[in-house]
Amino acid sequence: MQGVGFRCTAQRLASRYDIHGWVANKPDGSVQMEATGTPEALDGFRWAIRDSHAGSGIDRWDETPRPVDKTVHGFHIRG
Repeated sequence: MQGVGFRCTAQRLASRYDIHGWVANKPDGSVQMEATGTPEALDGFRWAIRDSHAGSGIDRWDETPRPVDKTVHGFHIRG
């Protein structure tokens, strides 16, 4: 489960790190996110999210590398 404001924080930080993709709540209360950017930008984004929500509900972080979807522009909150 994520902390309060997780999706909005992710969107704000994505803008700061030039990350494209989306974040959405799942029916089980967890969050799914897809993020695209340079390796350096993704690393900064990852740490910024962890730092911003330390102790507020992130109990697991799974990463699955995928091919870059070049049709995604901006970072959006879904559902």
